[in-house]
Amino acid sequence: MKKMVKTLESSMLYRKIDELGLTAVERTEAIAALESADKLVEATFRVFEKLRQITGRLAPNPQLKHQ
Repeated sequence: MKKMVKTLESSMLYRKIDELGLTAVERTEAIAALESADKLVEATFRVFEKLRQITGRLAPNPQLKHQ
C-alpha cells in the first residue's frame, strides 16, 4: 500500500511538472530537484528509524509483574 501511494504521488508530481510547459533544461532541473528531495526524505526516515531502534534497545519498555 505504501509503495502504491508513493507511486501515485510521484506520478502526480511528474504530471504537474509536464503541465508547466517548461523548457527541456528547466524540466530536467525540476525532476532532478524532485529526485533529490525524495532521496533526502528517505534518508531522514532511515535515520529516525535507526534512532528509534537504538533507543528501544537502550531503554526497553518495563513490564509490570502481577503479584
